[in-house]
Amino acid sequence: MARYGPLGSAQILGWNTDRAVNQTMNLTTQLNSGIRYIDIRCRHYNNSFQMHHGPIFQRAGFGSGVLDPIRTFLRNNPNETILMRVQEEHEPQGNTRSFGATFAEYHSRYSDIFGNPTSNNPTLGEVRGRIILLQQFSGSLFGINYGSLDIQDQWNIASGLFPGNIYNKWIAIRNHFNRTMNDSNRSSANSRIYLNHLSANTSSIRPPLVTDWWPYPWFVASGYQRRFNNSSEEVATSLQSQAYNWPDYIRARSIVGLRLTLFCRNK
Repeated sequence: MARYGPLGSAQILGWNTDRAVNQTMNLTTQLNSGIRYIDIRCRHYNNSFQMHHGPIFQRAGFGSGVLDPIRTFLRNNPNETILMRVQEEHEPQGNTRSFGATFAEYHSRYSDIFGNPTSNNPTLGEVRGRIILLQQFSGSLFGINYGSLDIQDQWNIASGLFPGNIYNKWIAIRNHFNRTMNDSNRSSANSRIYLNHLSANTSSIRPPLVTDWWPYPWFVASGYQRRFNNSSEEVATSLQSQAYNWPDYIRARSIVGLRLTLFCRNK
């Protein structure tokens, strides 16, 4: 069964909208829109968890900002299940206990919505109305170890000015899909969850001459030239390449043996 979800589910604020803001919908809206996998980044601060994207506080806590909306959603939709990845973000401050110990307190307080899977790939019947924790922090295990998943997360596409770098991300996505479909253990008791990240970013700074686009997360996800849905849906169309390069990319007209390469097109 496939589950869909965004990068940085609680990351809706930031001074740099291109890099820091991953979502425009709050968590309740995401859940009501069909999202069933959420990615939660917690800063350990004064023995509690604050939602962060790097150093940027998202003005929300783990309890009121994440677990309360999930509890309400699951009570209203008891047949649903939420996969929740939790990891530590930014620098801890003012704590007298470990990250895992603070999580244990939240887990106890919200024990009615946390599932207790008996394998690394539980059946839906086991976990309806519950959160399946994908745990990416040390300490006692409260769910499934994130490291046990079969993961593709080639997030850094380096200098995205070159179409080959973005294309390599697509190849990683495609190869992971193929490996998942061809895994003979996919339906066995020894199977595991497959996680294929479509998201990507670049650690490079946008060159001053590139004014219209740069492979920020929104660009990789949508193919839009700018962050707004009314912008051009064909981006970076001025680069030419031999037709045999990047064969899965959409091509425009031929120009003396060369073809215009469209990085992405949103339909």
